[in-house]
Amino acid sequence: MRRIAILFTMFLLLGITSVWAADEQNSFSIEDATSVDEAVDRITARLEQQGFEVVAVINHSANAARVDLELDPTQVIFFRSLRLENRLLSRSQTVALDFPFKILVYEDTSGIHLKLNIKFNDIGYLIDRHDLRILDLALGFLNRAQEQFGNLDNGILMVESEQSVTNTVANLRAAIEGTEGFAVPFQFEFGAFPTHSSKNPRQSTLLVFGNPNAGTPLMQNRQEIGLDLPQKFLVFEDHEGQVFILYNDPFFIAKRAGIQGEQQRLAAIAIALRRFAEAGASP
Repeated sequence: MRRIAILFTMFLLLGITSVWAADEQNSFSIEDATSVDEAVDRITARLEQQGFEVVAVINHSANAARVDLELDPTQVIFFRSLRLENRLLSRSQTVALDFPFKILVYEDTSGIHLKLNIKFNDIGYLIDRHDLRILDLALGFLNRAQEQFGNLDNGILMVESEQSVTNTVANLRAAIEGTEGFAVPFQFEFGAFPTHSSKNPRQSTLLVFGNPNAGTPLMQNRQEIGLDLPQKFLVFEDHEGQVFILYNDPFFIAKRAGIQGEQQRLAAIAIALRRFAEAGASP
């Protein structure tokens, strides 16, 4: 567990106890902010002070407004730490599907008083989802004891590609950008590094893409799903040279956010994602 202790420290700094910093003099509680904009500004400033790189802020509400839909103020912050990424990637290539690190900030208007909330993926979620190596013997024993009753659904769908990483990414972009309403605002490259199973370095590419017409109704149902939106495709080559496309099962992320009654919409999204993945994998 020592090797991932720094990750526990990181997420403690990111507000598990509701305070946004380790030092009391400059601490920030989400309750101190009067708007999502203010909270995002203060959080991004604090992250940068602590050495993280803020690579993007996606305003889900603004994107919804562009297609004439309404959504309570909701924004997601994307930020990176190459050191932390490499530590995790050395144990599982699939973990890049949950990169960059994200913090969702949203306004809850369901009660009498306006309330600001934050949501992010804690280290326990990443460990469970990507089967990261657990070095603590007691926790390892507990994990094996639970696995005898079945594997945990991690909500990751995989398609094997017949193309190289570069060609697969190009095919995916063409399929996504050639479909009305969809766009690819970001593409992230992860540096080459040796994994535990291979000394040959492998690279990964992450495409972040979306369609406000598809995602906004889900966030109108439960804003928490905004943490997993926009959608993403991870393309990587394993130690045997096989290329894969990974993406999130929309039913999984909807269940995680507590969404109900959107089965038809989720099925349509699932079909679209599968069609994109198959286009990316085909020669």
